[in-house]
Order: sequence, then structure tokens, then C-alpha cells
Amino acid sequence: MRRREFVGGLLILSVPDPIRAQARPRIAILHSGYPNRTPINLLFDALQRLGYVDGNTAAIEVLGAEGNSERLKALVAYLKAQKPDVIIAITSPAVLALKQAQIPALDAVPPARRIAVLWSGGFAENPLMVQGISQSASIRGMEVFAREVQRLEDLAAAFAEARQAGAQAAIFITDNLMFGHRKEVAQFAIANHLPSLHSFPPEVQDGGLMSYGPSLGENYERAAAFADRILKGTPPGELPVEQPTKFELVLNLKTAKTFGLTIPPSLLARADEVIE
Repeated sequence: MRRREFVGGLLILSVPDPIRAQARPRIAILHSGYPNRTPINLLFDALQRLGYVDGNTAAIEVLGAEGNSERLKALVAYLKAQKPDVIIAITSPAVLALKQAQIPALDAVPPARRIAVLWSGGFAENPLMVQGISQSASIRGMEVFAREVQRLEDLAAAFAEARQAGAQAAIFITDNLMFGHRKEVAQFAIANHLPSLHSFPPEVQDGGLMSYGPSLGENYERAAAFADRILKGTPPGELPVEQPTKFELVLNLKTAKTFGLTIPPSLLARADEVIE
């Protein structure tokens, strides 16, 4: 089976070979963190609209590694033994674990002069994202203070160093560590008076200032569509490469007030969600 890869969102479809036609296909959803802390219901809704109803027309199993690499390996071993018809993997550690197990995968994933970029090495692509942010900031005449955070206990020191470096805002490159402790991250940002930009709406709902990124709803919709095409016989290698087309902006006015910020009406009008 040919394999085609692309990076453009959160989701990866992994397909065992050969695909077995079944009246009631088995679909596995693999997350390296906590799937129930994400809007996973959107993925179930998208699958249902395509006719895949758990317990009725399909058997859908959700597996979460809870940020534990050993648990992720065990779940991948379980999936390899069970051989579901389609695996929808959420987060890059999940797809990397599948690849290491030799399971074929199709990838679905205020002005400031100095900003802090806090990131964790939990996702393999994160260093490249730091590099991309730094290059973009340099073009705009901005400086970047980048700090890797390997564990929750590193957050206090990371924020202290960011403030000492003169950072005026913070960007968080989300992975299981950052997302799993998003409330603590938001509290540290507020305590250190660093307005924060995040990747996903739940981070803003739990206290971050704003998020901007690909729509989870659209990503789940497309993941379900790819799963549907594969289950109906389309070879994975023939599926097209897709990039996200819908991006969402979420603002937290309560956090903005804490920073003494006034969000411009033009930005509020563009927001997909405003938390008051």
C-alpha cells in the first residue's frame, strides 16, 4: 500500500493494511493526551453525519494515553493486535507512535517588541515552530525569547526568565503538557502580566487571553470524511493533500480586563467566540 503524508492540522488517519470490508466497521480514535478534554464530540458528530453511529452502524473506540509515553506505546500495541479498519490519530506523538509500530499513516495536523515563546519538546514539530515564529518576528522587527518547558515545575522559572528578558507577551506552543495544565499556564501568564496567545479555544476558555488556529470542527469533519472514503474502498495513497481552510479566533474579555487591555471593536467583530 502506498503511503502519502502531509502536515496541515491536528488529525492523522492511520489505516491498517489490508482494509477489510465490513457491514459494521471498527474505528479507533487515538489521542496521546486526554481526548475527553477536547471537543471530541465534534468528531463523533461528523462521523454520525456520514452514517457511522457507535454501537449501531460502527464500533468506535476512543483511546487516550493521558500524556504517558509508555501508555501510548501500549495502546499502539493494542491497536496493532486488534487491527481496526481505520485509526484516527490526534496529535503528532500519536502518529509517530503508529509509525514506529509500522502502522501506515496518512497525516490529516497588542503590538510588542519582544515576545516569549514557551514550548515543550513533547511534539516533534515544536522546535520547527519556534524557528518559524522567530523568523517571522525578525521580519517584523520583533525579538523572541524562547524557553523550553519540560515539566510543570519549570513554568515558574520560565515566566520569571521571560519577564527578566523584557517579554511583553507570550506565545504557547501547545502539546500534551501545556494543554493538560492550561489553567496553570493561564494563571502564570496573568500573574506575570504577560498577555498570552494559544493554539486552541479550551486554553482561552480556561483563562488564556486569545487563541488562533485551525478549526477543530473542520479538522474533525475532514478526518471523518477521509475515514469514510477509506472504508468505502479508496486507497489511502489516492487521497488528496489538504490544508486547513477555516481558522478560528477566540478572545477572553475577562482576562483582557485583568491585563487592563481594551480589545478593539474590529477584532471583537472578527472573533468566532468571545468569553465574557
